[in-house]
Parts: sequence; C-alpha cells; structure tokens
Amino acid sequence: MPQLQQKKTSNTSNTSMPSTGQKTDASSVSNQQTSTGMVGVTDSATTPLLDGVGGPEGGPKTSTGALDAALSKRGQVEYVDPKHGKGNNKRDFTHDEFDKLVTGSEDISAASCSPFTYWAMENAYQTANPNAEASLIDQKIEGNTTIKDVVNCQSGARKGVKNKDGKAAGWEDLILGNVSEEDAWRGKGVAGAVSKGGLGEEVGLADAKPGDLCQTWQTWNNDKGEFSFGGHSTQVHRVHAKGAAWFGVDGAPLLESVDPSATGFDRMVSEGVCDQSGAVLTQPMMPLWIDACTFRIDETTLATEIGAHTVLTQELIGAHNGGKNADTGESDSGVFTREAEDLSKKNNSKQAAGAERVYLARLNESQWMEYAPATASTHSMNIEPIELRPVQNIQIDHDIDIRRDFVPLPLVDDGGKKKKKRGGRSRKN
Repeated sequence: MPQLQQKKTSNTSNTSMPSTGQKTDASSVSNQQTSTGMVGVTDSATTPLLDGVGGPEGGPKTSTGALDAALSKRGQVEYVDPKHGKGNNKRDFTHDEFDKLVTGSEDISAASCSPFTYWAMENAYQTANPNAEASLIDQKIEGNTTIKDVVNCQSGARKGVKNKDGKAAGWEDLILGNVSEEDAWRGKGVAGAVSKGGLGEEVGLADAKPGDLCQTWQTWNNDKGEFSFGGHSTQVHRVHAKGAAWFGVDGAPLLESVDPSATGFDRMVSEGVCDQSGAVLTQPMMPLWIDACTFRIDETTLATEIGAHTVLTQELIGAHNGGKNADTGESDSGVFTREAEDLSKKNNSKQAAGAERVYLARLNESQWMEYAPATASTHSMNIEPIELRPVQNIQIDHDIDIRRDFVPLPLVDDGGKKKKKRGGRSRKN
C-alpha cells in the first residue's frame, strides 16, 4: 500500500505535457510528468478515499467524491489533446491548465481522459482532507511505479518489468497481459492503480455501479503491421438493469419499464404506474416492491433499495473527444456522460491485437462495496386493516326513519364547552 510523502509543488517548466494515449502507436508513448495526487493513505491505514454526498436528509452516502467532482464539471471543461483534440483544442495543456489538473483545483477548464480521472480523485481527496500535506498519485505503489504512472499510461508503469519471454516489457506486453500475474495490474490503468494501491478492488462488468473507475483498451495493428493501441479512462455514472427493486422510497432507482410477469402487474396498470405493455406512465409515489422490471441506478440511488438484478448497460462520464451525450442526445466533446452501452460486448481479453479490454475498480468507501440485495420484506409497511362495520338497528316505518342507537354528536357552545344533542324522531311533511 502506498505511503504518503510530503506534498510537492508541481513544476511544469521543463517537462512535457501529458497526452491521453487514446490512440497511438507504442513507439509514440512518452515519459510524462509525475504530479500531485489522488487520495490519501496514511500510516498504512486507508483514509476515506473520497467523501461522497450524503443520502436523503443526511443519510447513507449514495455517491463518491470523485464522481461528484466529475459531475460538477459537465459542460464546463474542454477536451484538449495534441493528437486528438479538435480545432483550437488540438494542442498541449498550458502550464496553468496542467497544474490545476494535477493539484485537484476547482478551477479547471481543459482536460483529456486520464488527467480528468486523476483530477477528480485529487479534487475529492483535497475536499475531504483540506489540511493534507501530501498527495497520492505521486505515491509509489510498487518499486518506483506511482499511481499516476499507471493511470496515465506513463513509462514508469513498465519500468523494470519483464515480459513472459524475459525481455523488457513494452506496452503491448502490459496491455495484452504478456507479463506475470504479479505485474498484470500495470496494464489495467486506473483500475489497476486503485486495486494494487489498496484504495479499492477490481470488480467485474456484471457488477458495474456508479462511482466505479473504468479503463478501456482497444488494440490493433497499423498499416505497417505494428502494434497500436488506444485507451480511455472514465467513471461509471449510471447503469441500467433488470430485476427487482423498491420504488416510491428515498434513494429508489428510476423505474424504466415493468414486465407483465411482475407480481401485482394488473394493479399497477389500474393505478396508472404503467400501461398494459409495461411502459412507465408515472413513477410510484408510495413504497412499491416490483420484482420484474428495468430501472436506472445513478448517483442518487441507495444500494439498500436494489434487489437481485442484472446490469444491462453502463453510462460513462469523463473527458471525451466525441460521442453522444446521454443527457442531451447530441454529439459532444468535453466532459459529459456518454450514452449507455453494453461494455461486456467489448470485453474479450483472451484475444490478441484487435480486442477491446475493459477493467473496473471500486473505491473502498463506495456504498456498493457492502451491497446485499434488497427483498420484498426490506420495508415493513405495518399498515393495519380498517374494520368496516355496518350500521345496525335501523327500522323504517312508512315515511319515518328511526335510528334507535343514535350516536350523540358533540357541539361547542359559546363558552367552548361541549354539549350533547339528543337523538329523536325526524318527520317528513
């Protein structure tokens, strides 16, 4: 587990600016500057990695600080990169822009994928630990390899590492897994840095949840037959799932459809929750357990309200150089949440060049780390049935109605005292 050192002031004057490594040949990957960092580990004990937002009325945390930081910059940060930027943004960061990224400053205006990921983590750490004297992404995970080396695909991630043939490992070896199991984490980007650094643990795609950190790799051979790769570093913002969940309660997911096989389906139709096809007409306002439906889990969802389920698609937030915005439906560039996709269809880590690999890691303080599926009995409603009793001893005598057990009605006189009105006959004229 990394040990914190004294915080250093970044010096960008004699070093190159970082590139994303998003699409490049292995030969073009440069040694990029180390920076200040991520989240704190002090005296070998994990401190709160990211301070997530509180749940309903200060309840359990539903998000992580890194995800909150990323969400706060949607539509406010431009995508800048010397190879993949567009127009005037096809350039390096200025020294000021880069310094703000590596120090977790609130005032950022430019980013690319992995720098935005470590910015979000550093920002969250500084927010949770305002008196911190050290940063984390400069901290050494193993040997001289720092967290930033691995997150940002820098040469330090493979320095001194041998491939399975006993030769110095290159990016091809790290990404394709042609290294020992002990060194496999080095090729997993932020997911490897978090899991190996003791800040969280790697999770499978089937378990993806908001706040999980994501690294994807694409590999191919270029026109010269040389190994090439492209990477992207993001966070999971939302997932869409099918299964069971509670609705109409604080922290409930967003109901997207109801399966006609769901228990109580006809009643949900009659009460206007959905139509006969299962299309949602309105979100439930009262506590309702639905055992067969699809729903969206986001940064406001409480894990305690989610039953057994299967994740269908994921929405990733980060600094993207293009793609469709999940919130606006428009093509976009910069920091935004990309439209939902099934990442499992891309994960094929056993193939050689041409495959796409996806790795996820969950931070220690994520509410999903302790997730246990909710059930229909999670919320006990304890509603007592109302006993309906018929009115008794009523006799009808021609045009006269007589209620012999007439209940006296309380009246209030001018003095505020209650009087009783006697019962009696009432005759129709």
